Amino acid sequence: MESKIMVSIIVAIYNHEKYLEKALNSIIMQEVNFDYEVLIGEDCSTDNSRTKLKNLELSLPGNFQLFYRENNLGAVANFKDLYSRMRGKYYIVLEGDDYWIYKGKLQEQVDFLENNVDYIAIAHNVKIIDEDGADSNKKYPECKKQEYTLKEYRKGLFPGQTASILIRNYFLDHSINYIVEGISSPEDKIKAFVLSTNGKIRCIQSVWSAYRLVVNSGSSHSAITKNAFNINTEVLFYKSLYDYAKKANVSNESIIISSQMYALRLMRSLIRKDGNIKFNGFLERFSQFDNKVIIILYLVTICIKYPYIKTMYLIRKKRNKYL
Repeated sequence: MESKIMVSIIVAIYNHEKYLEKALNSIIMQEVNFDYEVLIGEDCSTDNSRTKLKNLELSLPGNFQLFYRENNLGAVANFKDLYSRMRGKYYIVLEGDDYWIYKGKLQEQVDFLENNVDYIAIAHNVKIIDEDGADSNKKYPECKKQEYTLKEYRKGLFPGQTASILIRNYFLDHSINYIVEGISSPEDKIKAFVLSTNGKIRCIQSVWSAYRLVVNSGSSHSAITKNAFNINTEVLFYKSLYDYAKKANVSNESIIISSQMYALRLMRSLIRKDGNIKFNGFLERFSQFDNKVIIILYLVTICIKYPYIKTMYLIRKKRNKYL
């Protein structure tokens, strides 16, 4: 009788030649009392990642499954295919340039979710390293509270970096609607929003993994979409989140907070020179909100809290450069 898979570990490889062995070894070192599977998608790297992976494959455990793409799928399609193959009750993503540093990580996270059915995910802190593996002085915008909510999301915080978050496999049990229409990236921001609108998220204040901040190569969001998230794409992004909240079976708080975030980006696009929202367009979109009074109070609060110069500074600078 085939044993039940508790965790599916997704590993996307693209130009990770120098890092992938460390990533895979950090999986192998995990001490667990359950079965897990590792699904690796090598997406036609332009470096020697495929050769390196084929050499490592000879010594990998039998629960590692490798998929060598015949043609480059791109990050979104590569992940989509790997997600479709998952059999685990829980899943987690470890990109090929990151790695785990605590051998009890998966066991402790699984134990928590097994004993707390009202939680949809559990995350932990990470350290940021550079391309050569040296500790950087950068701090990941992670939640520093025990619970992660949409209020943390609105502040630009996340439950944790991708490799830190163990999630109930909603791809398998279809327990939530996880499709946010109109956008496919940045996936971390989408996932954090969907999770926080659909369940509780525990945040462990311990550093259990390393996030390699690589902006010139690889398949990380930092490498692929640097400088791509501007005020106009922000408007489209937050509109999609607001539309999702209205359509999905989520709390009224989720609808209110997502509408506030969307309205704020509309206002930013209106007053910025590089924004494409005109005054009539702003009024037309604003008229479509159901909770206009709450939104007006929120925008007024923002303007009072941040006078013009400070507000303009935030509009130009407050973007997450790590994700």
